[in-house]
Amino acid sequence: MKYVIFGSLLAISSPLIAEEKAVAVVPDKAANPEWVKLKTAASRYVKAFNDKDAAAVAALFADNGEILLHEDLKIAGHDAIEQHYTRIFDSNHEAKVALEATSVRFVTPRLVVEEGSVHYITGDEISTHLYMVILALQDDGQWLIVQSRNREVTDSVAYDKLSDVEGLIGDWVASVGDNGKFTMDFRWEPSGTWMIGRGRYVSPDTDPVTMTVRIGWNPALAKIVSWTFDSEGGFSKAVWTESSDKWVMKALGVNGEGESTSSTQSIEVVDTEAVLWSFTSRVIGDDMEDDRSIKLVKTPPKPFLTPKSK
Repeated sequence: MKYVIFGSLLAISSPLIAEEKAVAVVPDKAANPEWVKLKTAASRYVKAFNDKDAAAVAALFADNGEILLHEDLKIAGHDAIEQHYTRIFDSNHEAKVALEATSVRFVTPRLVVEEGSVHYITGDEISTHLYMVILALQDDGQWLIVQSRNREVTDSVAYDKLSDVEGLIGDWVASVGDNGKFTMDFRWEPSGTWMIGRGRYVSPDTDPVTMTVRIGWNPALAKIVSWTFDSEGGFSKAVWTESSDKWVMKALGVNGEGESTSSTQSIEVVDTEAVLWSFTSRVIGDDMEDDRSIKLVKTPPKPFLTPKSK
């Protein structure tokens, strides 16, 4: 059983607790009826698969549902999907599955994109894939799958190393100063070898600043590394080191005005849905800057609101 630095955000990373981990839930999400329905749909998939019930798995798909095996091959329709899972179960009676949803996004009021990791377990062997499913809200109130795809990542050293910071995956928000707001979201890049982050800082006193982050594994250094680029023309590179209960990053870069920058950053878990991102030893050009920190809180998926009747 493997524990990770963000374990309290995503629970223990062992896939053996399959049904409990169908979707990681924080308290605010539980009050959302659509979120509860989505969690139930994920749990039904885990149960149907582990019961080897191909018909029950197929029933989780919409009439036009499909499984994309790769770009040139797909399985469409209830009958074909049921036959597909029947072949899987006939070839491996012991296989079990566990899901870890790391991102759930409402694209429209009736369409959701869910991403995460799926673990196929046979005895002591575990095969891990990244998955993405698109679910549509049906007229009867059920969420059914319209498209499913996954990609195996068990042979990726980068994915294995980055899984230690997988708790970053998701949407985050922080208050900055009196009126500033910083939002950040992290996603797996489809290959599973990178994590991509997008940030935005807004304040009534300044123009918005956006940033992108790419987090990867440097096999030469045997360390996690990241690159950050902002809309003002600045960029930096950081090397990550695990230290006790937090990650420490040594960052060097250049800002949009051409001045060199450096800082020591750290990320540590505050509670089950928040981390503290601290910046110390900050230098811009020849000037030492004040230390600062922000508390990032993980946010639940935001469904579209039904307009109130007049």
